[in-house]
Amino acid sequence: MHSPLAAHRPTPRRLARVGSLCAALTLSACAWDAPREARFGSLDLGVAGDATPRADRGAPLPCALPVTEIAPGPEGALADLTPGLRPLPNAACGEAGPQALFSFTAPSAGTWRFDSAESVSDDTTVSVLDGCRADARQLICNNDLTDRAWARLDLRLAAGEQVYVVVAPTVPDARAPVRLTVRPVTGGAEGEPCDVDDPGACDDGLACWWARGALTVCQRPRPRALGEACAEDGRIGPCVDGVCRGEGPDAQCQPTAQCPPSVFPSELAPFQVDGDRWEVSQVPLGEGEWQPACLSGAPRAHSIWRLEVPSAGLYVARTSQPPRAPQVDTVLALSTQCDTGEWLACDDDSGRSTYSEGQARLSAGETLFIQVSPFSAGEVGIFDLVVERR
Repeated sequence: MHSPLAAHRPTPRRLARVGSLCAALTLSACAWDAPREARFGSLDLGVAGDATPRADRGAPLPCALPVTEIAPGPEGALADLTPGLRPLPNAACGEAGPQALFSFTAPSAGTWRFDSAESVSDDTTVSVLDGCRADARQLICNNDLTDRAWARLDLRLAAGEQVYVVVAPTVPDARAPVRLTVRPVTGGAEGEPCDVDDPGACDDGLACWWARGALTVCQRPRPRALGEACAEDGRIGPCVDGVCRGEGPDAQCQPTAQCPPSVFPSELAPFQVDGDRWEVSQVPLGEGEWQPACLSGAPRAHSIWRLEVPSAGLYVARTSQPPRAPQVDTVLALSTQCDTGEWLACDDDSGRSTYSEGQARLSAGETLFIQVSPFSAGEVGIFDLVVERR
């Protein structure tokens, strides 16, 4: 009795025809151990090289496409598109329409970056599969990279591991060839742990900073909202509605300092003598805004200056005795708030003789308030003030 399955039994002649087809398509690998559909169900074997999908046979396999070998480097590889195909199995980022298939074998273990940015078609997807099989598993895929239409993804591979990369324009009638580049990620990829003190710890476009508690990871700079983590040097992005205050894992975006209506600080910026130094000479002591002194809490008349810090660093403020002027006893306070008792520094006599000195580590864009008052009520005279970044 003739069996209806005989027409689909893999005879030697059919196997020879499949082998010829794989050679014609310059395949780097052919999945002879794949399920039956991989060998017969997805390709029309009537004409060598015809990868046209059949309505009753499912989508084409990666093996149905010509394979372009790609090596690491900035030039990458250019491949023509095969039009009229439906999405590949298990490729969530795949698009219906033209596709190109690349094969990459990692020469060494590490993270590798697959990038379609140099393709003629701006809007592309990239899917990485673990083999040329009907049941090939998708390892990773990407459609749009942040605000860009082209695709880029990072994947960790073992030495000698081979993957297949499908590049597909999202435009169904695209015809221009696509280009794929592959390069090693020399620094840490996004989300990977890193050493915050190592400038090269993260890959291009990423910065190493604290994410949660004591954990430091590579992350992409972006605008930071109030209350979010930030870096003093701005490496992970600027604070949108405030300034970054604090150090290391404790740094947060906080509101910009404001003075109450009754307090009018002087701007220190006009007294800049070079990029990192400001000098004010012969300032009257005991005149200015009445506020509680930082040492005693007793009301004293304060001379107050405001400085928007141009760059991160350690800022030192000190008072001194002008030439031929009588000696006075000053109290100096530093704060990022105009009328607060949360002092960064509060000093009486750390300077020379009865003069004061204080320091504070600040981030770029922070506002520093410098307040100077007499130690004793009713004391008058003059003093010089110097603020510098060290």
